[in-house]
Amino acid sequence: MAQSTVQAIRHVSFEDLGGFEAPLRDAGYDVEYVDAAERDLTHLDPLA
Repeated sequence: MAQSTVQAIRHVSFEDLGGFEAPLRDAGYDVEYVDAAERDLTHLDPLA
């Protein structure tokens, strides 16, 4: 089975998903942090 990825948009670089990250990883998801100040969010596909 292919690994799925969750994109978490953060506004400051030290933010993380806190208590949500471990259950997502336990469920088989990779977590990718997207820094809003550094990327153009209009190119993100929320359904990908």
